[in-house]
Amino acid sequence: MAFCSPCNRGFNAYHSYIQHLNNSPRHRHDPNSLPFRPPAAGLHCVACGRVFFTRVEFVRHVYDCTNQIMDYECACGRQFARESSLVAHFERLTCPSWVDLRFVDNYFSGRCDPDGRFVRSERISQEPPMPNFELDGRGRYWCRLCYKRFRTPYELTCHVWSPPHKNWGLRAYHCPSERCQQSEFFCLSDLMAHLETGQCEEHLGRELSQRVIALVDVVGYL
Repeated sequence: MAFCSPCNRGFNAYHSYIQHLNNSPRHRHDPNSLPFRPPAAGLHCVACGRVFFTRVEFVRHVYDCTNQIMDYECACGRQFARESSLVAHFERLTCPSWVDLRFVDNYFSGRCDPDGRFVRSERISQEPPMPNFELDGRGRYWCRLCYKRFRTPYELTCHVWSPPHKNWGLRAYHCPSERCQQSEFFCLSDLMAHLETGQCEEHLGRELSQRVIALVDVVGYL
């Protein structure tokens, strides 16, 4: 069962909760009510996607980051310094198109990378784990996958449907390079960020970027 704390409503399935977020005016422009972005997750830089846990670090970073050239633009108008940040924008459900992590996983594995060059489609779960809303002895909600504790049902739900847990802990994305021993990642944006660092062959980053074009294009039509 999923739980919407602001509305005090429960949902029996993931798709019902997402439909509620799509249809409710209360949530449409409220980033704090969207999955994968609980207040406890830190402060997100919308330009590059980095997360900071103190306001001082965040303000200092934004001052420097805003001087970067924003080469990547979403159909919703938001701009990003890195392509991986644009994809993270989709995964975190911060785009008005309401594309989310599950859509990115399914579309990229099925349409952009059917040969499995960068993703193992058998690791993509069609039914993410559902939160357990039982309280522990100290009155906190706990994750059955990693046993972390949370203060509210909403924080627990965001955690359970985040990249580390959405596919039941499986790292579906991988880098083909031997330089990093074919490192694995929980989500597409993390793999892209890895290749953007230049640690592995540059042609892999270009190849992945070409495959992501179809994903970015389809979001523009939603």
